Amino acid sequence: MSSVDVKDRRGQGGNSDDEPDDLDPVVLRSRQLAIKGNEMAQQGHYTAAIELFTEAVKLDPRDFRFFGNRSYCFDRTQQYERALKDAENAIRLADKWAKGYFRKGRALAGLRMFSEAEEAFSQVLKLDKNCEDAVQELLRVRTSQIKEMGFSKAQSEAAIKQYGTVQSALDNLLAGVAENVLGGEVYVSDDESGFSSPVTQRIHQLNKGKDEKMDFKNPEGLTALWVGNVLPDKVDDKKLFKIFSRYGSVTSVRCLPEKFCAFINYSTKEAAGKAMHHLQAYECGGQKLLIKFPDNPILNGTGNTTIRKSNPHGTIILQKTKTPPTKVVQLPTPTAQEIQKQSGPVNGDECYFWRTTGCSFGDKCRNKHNPSSKGLDMKPWQLKK
Repeated sequence: MSSVDVKDRRGQGGNSDDEPDDLDPVVLRSRQLAIKGNEMAQQGHYTAAIELFTEAVKLDPRDFRFFGNRSYCFDRTQQYERALKDAENAIRLADKWAKGYFRKGRALAGLRMFSEAEEAFSQVLKLDKNCEDAVQELLRVRTSQIKEMGFSKAQSEAAIKQYGTVQSALDNLLAGVAENVLGGEVYVSDDESGFSSPVTQRIHQLNKGKDEKMDFKNPEGLTALWVGNVLPDKVDDKKLFKIFSRYGSVTSVRCLPEKFCAFINYSTKEAAGKAMHHLQAYECGGQKLLIKFPDNPILNGTGNTTIRKSNPHGTIILQKTKTPPTKVVQLPTPTAQEIQKQSGPVNGDECYFWRTTGCSFGDKCRNKHNPSSKGLDMKPWQLKK
C-alpha cells in the first residue's frame, strides 16, 4: 500500500488494462497519463509523476486514484500539506477506499500530527484488516506520540508493542515515576487543596548533592523538564507555558493534576538548562517549584496537554487535549512522622489511605473503606515511629 496504485477496483470503480471500446476519449487520455505517472513514480521520478497526475486530474477529476497516487508522490517529496489535501479528495470521492485513508495517515504523520494519523491508519484496518503496511504505520505513529513526551525510541516502541494503545503504554511507563524522580520527598495533604507545605528544604538538600538530574548545566543534554509542586487548582498548562517560555521555545506542556507535577519540553537543551537555573524554587501558585531532568528521560502521566505547533504560515497554534487520569503514585504527607500517602482511589474505588496509613476523612471519605482491607497495603517505611 506504500506504492502507487495502477489498478484498484475494490468496489469503487476503476480502469484496467483492457479499456472498454466506448470509453470517453478524455477519460481514456487521463488514464493513459496516469499510467505514465505510475511508471515515473515507480522509478523514483516523483516530480514528473506529479505533473502527469495533475494533467490526469484536469481531464478526469472524478477518479479518486489520481488523487491517491499524486498524494503518494507529494508524500515522497515531503510536501505533506499537498499530500493531505489529495488524500482527502480521494476519500471524498471514494470513502470506502482504504488506500485513501492510508495516504491521509502518511500525510498527517509527515506533518507530525500523530494522533490524527493514528485515526486514519485505524480506519484503514477497518476497511482492510489484512493491511500490514497500516499495522506498521500505526506502530510508528503511536511510538512517535510516546517519544514526543520525552521517552526514548526503544522505550516507546516496546511499550506500544506490549500495551497496544498510547494511553495504556503511558499508564504503564509512568507507574512509580514520581517516586523514582523525587525519592518520595514531595509532600501532599489528605484533602484536595494540594500541598500543605513547600519542599524548599528538599530542594536545597538535592542541590547540595551530586544529582546530575538537578544540574542546570544539563550534562546529559536533555530537553525535557520534570516540574514538581504544581497545584492543579492554581496552575494550569497555559500558565506554565507562559512562565517557561521566557527561557526558550517550549514545544509541549503536560500537566498531571492527580500527581501535582508537569512536564515541559523544549526545542533545545540550552533552553531546558536555562529554565531550570532560573526557575528552581520559583514560587508558582503558592508553592516552590521543584525542577529535575527526567530519569529516563520520561514524561509523566495523563492530564491536559498544550502542544505548540507552527503551521506553514508560521503562526503558532496551541492545541489542547484531555486524557483520563491515572492512578496516583505514592507521596509522603507533611506530618511529623513523615508518613507516605497516595492521593486518589486504588484497587478500583477503594481509599488508598484506608489500605495504608489510615484515612482522616472517616465516613465522609468519597472512596470505599473495606473493613478487610484496612492497613493491607501498609509498607514498613510507612509505620509510625
